Amino acid sequence: MNELGDRNQRVGPIAGLGALLREFGIQPRAFGEEFGVDLDRLTPDAREPFGLMLRMLREAAARTGCPHLGLLLGSRYRPTEHGPIHRLMATAPTLRDALLDFVHWQFGYSTAATVYLDRIGDDFAFGYGAYERTAPATPLLYEMCAAIGVTMIHELTGGAVSPVEIHFAHRPAADLAPYQRILRAPVRFNQNQTCLVLRAAALEAPLPGFDPVARARLIQAMAAHGFASLSAAARLRRIVRPQILRDDPSMAGAARVLRVHPRTLRRQLAAEGVSFEQVRDEVRFMLARELLQLTDLPIGDISNALAFATHAAFVRAFRRWSGAPPTVWRAAARLTASPPPSANAARPPEAA
Repeated sequence: MNELGDRNQRVGPIAGLGALLREFGIQPRAFGEEFGVDLDRLTPDAREPFGLMLRMLREAAARTGCPHLGLLLGSRYRPTEHGPIHRLMATAPTLRDALLDFVHWQFGYSTAATVYLDRIGDDFAFGYGAYERTAPATPLLYEMCAAIGVTMIHELTGGAVSPVEIHFAHRPAADLAPYQRILRAPVRFNQNQTCLVLRAAALEAPLPGFDPVARARLIQAMAAHGFASLSAAARLRRIVRPQILRDDPSMAGAARVLRVHPRTLRRQLAAEGVSFEQVRDEVRFMLARELLQLTDLPIGDISNALAFATHAAFVRAFRRWSGAPPTVWRAAARLTASPPPSANAARPPEAA
């Protein structure tokens, strides 16, 4: 797995970075030239390496002194800018169908992260997670996606549905006011996943734009780029993170979600030169590092989140992957982490 984040990614909300930098008094042309990107010409449909966009996001937050820059970018991104996916979602009969549309088709926009809709207790998590290491830009990325999700649900349902909570897999910010103002829902930090929590009943909310004829036409037009066009390993990476969080990291569980026999899945993966255990452990290792570095969750809680049978089994696995036990790795990661951006710089009108 490429640690540098070279997987391809639709630019999406990062296209608004130039305009936001200008509000802070930073010239986007000069900023973009440092990364080889013309921010004035960037559009949501453009594609850039995942890691490059994260580095731009982190540097922009540092130079503006705005720790919640991700929230600002996400709040300005309109669902219509999702293009064909938004048009399909808008024709869905219920919010559940619309969110599942996004889950199914999002792979065409990002090959480095996954979106999922999964049960969390009596409710559902509409979650986002990378399966490629993103720290230290992860909090900015996840906050941007959360803000996009809030707007998406609000506009799809005509304001009838809002998340009951929003969870972040990182430590709390020093200033919580922007979260309350932009997200308009209770926020919980130091969680094992980043997600919008929705009531089960809310998923059955009918959508005002339901159009079965237009929906069938859109699905047919998009079918050539469907989920089945991904490799077996790519399909597995997309579903294994929520499987782990659901406490089911098994081959049988993954095969059930992918609707294939376990033997078929193993054979497909072998033909691509990988095993189920390799892909699962890649995602587990990435998620372990994310939670160790970005949260204050106890090691035992992280072990549970990763669906290890025992704390000792997690420690052994992490030592095998990294060469150090989790406690030692966490201490070293915090010592070498980049300092957070200052919160004292001038703010644009939306952040006042």
